[in-house]
Amino acid sequence: GYHLNRRDGLRYPSYVRLDADGRRIRGDKFIVTGNGTCCFHPPVYKNYNVISFIKEHPNFFPDYKPGMSPDRLVNLVCNRLLNHPINERDVRILAPQKLQRPFLVEQYALHHFTAGDFESQKKFYPFFKHRGLDLRTQHDFKEHFLLATKTASNGRSYTNLAFPLQVPGKDMMVGFEERGIPNKEGVAYKGMAEGSNASKGLWIANLTGKPLSQAEDVYWFESAYDAMAYRQLHRDKGIEINAAFVSTGGNPSETQFIGVLNHIRSATHHLCFDHDKAGMTFAANFALVANGERPVAHEFISDAEENDTKSVLDIVKNHLGSNASAPILSMDLKAYIQSLRDRADRMSGDVMLLPAPLRSLYGKYESIADELYQVTHPRQLCDDDIADMKAQLNEYKNAYIMAMKECLPDLKGTQIIRELPQEPYKDWNDQLLGEFQHHERVETDVGRSVFHR
Repeated sequence: GYHLNRRDGLRYPSYVRLDADGRRIRGDKFIVTGNGTCCFHPPVYKNYNVISFIKEHPNFFPDYKPGMSPDRLVNLVCNRLLNHPINERDVRILAPQKLQRPFLVEQYALHHFTAGDFESQKKFYPFFKHRGLDLRTQHDFKEHFLLATKTASNGRSYTNLAFPLQVPGKDMMVGFEERGIPNKEGVAYKGMAEGSNASKGLWIANLTGKPLSQAEDVYWFESAYDAMAYRQLHRDKGIEINAAFVSTGGNPSETQFIGVLNHIRSATHHLCFDHDKAGMTFAANFALVANGERPVAHEFISDAEENDTKSVLDIVKNHLGSNASAPILSMDLKAYIQSLRDRADRMSGDVMLLPAPLRSLYGKYESIADELYQVTHPRQLCDDDIADMKAQLNEYKNAYIMAMKECLPDLKGTQIIRELPQEPYKDWNDQLLGEFQHHERVETDVGRSVFHR
């Protein structure tokens, strides 16, 4: 029922459906990828090969009968298309696929972290010890995690650390991002609770003390563990970050991005995804969605750029061209942006927190302004010399303003800052554990030298 759409060209052929009048049905087409090996159905980018295409679209083929095995259907379709004879046999009817059950928090016995109650706190110890997350960090996030115990049909009970998921702007829980205790091999279960709405729901820890819609900074992570590690790392360096922390629970979806952006559009969004190609893709896709584009970063991020994560800035800017409305800001500007007295005024921050090139431009402007004031109060130079100094002052001032406009295009709407864990760490929890182990080694070496003395 699909026809080649020649208007889209032949490099990446597209196939569309037509209505009764022979007109194209909008929003229903398949695009064939390079070399003709796969196809996908926009706006969802999920590659199908021949086998997965047949299995996931059985109703497209006259060979399909309700209840038929997907493997049998693939065999029939491929043999028919290749003109191979097919041996007739009885159709094997499988049990109908069960619908996914909705998430029901009532199925779980919940245990909360209670401040000042050691008995309630020690049950969380096995889940946080191997992650290096200390008791103070647990206390900071205590409203945003719990232990969830579920009893299976065989009578066995399973307890996991649960990070509640919610849709931005709604208080109802729509699932759990779950983590288990590591086994003897050091492997811990991670996943989503049954029925979780992981496409729209996110883990949101709002530590601002204000409604979520008024948050000025939102920090994005792939897991709640990373969010907690990020705050602990900065707290250990004397930086207290009170913001909204968000975990997508893995690969972020477009609906997760849109849900948060619609609810907290004017915030600064700190993209703290992992330091790898996937994290780079997630950051680029967020920038695209924030600019009203489709999340198609995988199409223009090559394997060669996997370790060059800073290039995400240039890649997305080049892709968006002059249409970019949500600027991707350099990490160097983070401290300055946080110092702004008026978020709509790019000049209202602490100039000492600017990157060196911008600070140097401001220094030239400030220096000539001071010199001009000194020679005019009292008047020490002739009018021509003062006019020359004023012209030079305007030149330096304009150069500084233009540079600030280029680096900080418009701070009234959404701002995006890409933040990365330090080399060679892949994510923030890895960095926390790495720094903890480093401090332990240093303390051990110091202890040994004291002992020998």
